[in-house]
Amino acid sequence: MRTPMILGRHQQTTARPLLIVTGPAVAGKTTALLHVGRACHLTHTRRHPSATTTNASAPVAQPRVPPGATAKALATEFARYLGIPVTGRMTQVQITDAACHTYNRTGVRLVMIDEIHRRPWTRSA
Repeated sequence: MRTPMILGRHQQTTARPLLIVTGPAVAGKTTALLHVGRACHLTHTRRHPSATTTNASAPVAQPRVPPGATAKALATEFARYLGIPVTGRMTQVQITDAACHTYNRTGVRLVMIDEIHRRPWTRSA
């Protein structure tokens, strides 16, 4: 996990690297994800001790994926995770822009998505 994070640290114009973990049920995927998130959080708090007292930083985010989530519902969960108010009239692009802005402002360095198989992926012809 460290390699994708190091590679993505300085990228500004392209998508950040990602890591997908797959395996059978009860293989420990969620546990491994939680350990990575905890290690990232602890590393951040050791390097930036003042961030823990000011509550201005959130190095790890783990929004939930609702069953059967649409792209807009997933973007809404990303926004709600950091307390961004979302109205029904907002478009997916508006929600995503607000979420990305807030994630960058709060210093999120790692976004972990568990149970992504709940998202109904569609293929275009």
